[in-house]
Order: sequence, then C-alpha cells, then structure tokens
Amino acid sequence: MQRIWLSVGALLIAVVVAAWMWRGLSTYPRVLLVAIDGADPTVLARLIAGGKLPTFDRLRREGAYAPLRSREPLLSPVVWTTIVTGRTPQDHGVLDFVEAAGDGHAVPITSARRRVAALWNIATAFDRSSGFIG
Repeated sequence: MQRIWLSVGALLIAVVVAAWMWRGLSTYPRVLLVAIDGADPTVLARLIAGGKLPTFDRLRREGAYAPLRSREPLLSPVVWTTIVTGRTPQDHGVLDFVEAAGDGHAVPITSARRRVAALWNIATAFDRSSGFIG
C-alpha cells in the first residue's frame, strides 16, 4: 500500500516540475496526472511487461513515473487531499473519511471541510481550465 502512495506522489511531483519548466512559454502544455488508488506497482509492471497495458507503458516511457512517498495514515481522503493541495493534513483539514456531527453521528467529510485551495482552484485563479475525475 505504501508503494502505491509513493508512486502517486512522485508522479504528482513530476507533473508539477514539468509544468514549472514550461511556465515561461506563451502556450501552456496540457498535463495529465493519472493516479489509481489501490494499484499495486508490481502488478502494473508485470501487466505492462506482458503487453496487457500498452497505454500505461507509453505513459511511463513518454511521461514521468515514480513511486509515491507518503506518511501514515494511508487513508485515501487524507492522501488525495494532500496530493491535490500540496499541503499537510493539518493544513488542509481532511483527516479521515468521516467526522462526528453535532449530534454525535459520523458524517462523511466533503470538500467543504478542505481549508486550502486545490489544484483546480489554483488553475481557475490563473484563468486556466482543468478537469478532474474522481
């Protein structure tokens, strides 16, 4: 599981570095970040080597790929929010799947709980379009 998060984080860093390198151009490159929650890098590598995932093979060869380096807890909402904000869980405010409501019942944490801007908010602030699929 930890290797998965290492892959996703390193991929995000590579995308950010690539975007930063191209920042001086008058036209901006399109950036595609592919991250699969729960994907086992060993299984992916085996499938790529066997010719079963040609698109992943091309993305790895022509793009940037590396393992994610993450910290505990490896909870999807915490890690994903950290990835899309570049901030620590303490800064962004998403610390689990659920939180206690005023009546003591557990309620799902939504994006309204996030205290800082995400990549799509930043893109919009700079008049850039973005699309995110969860």
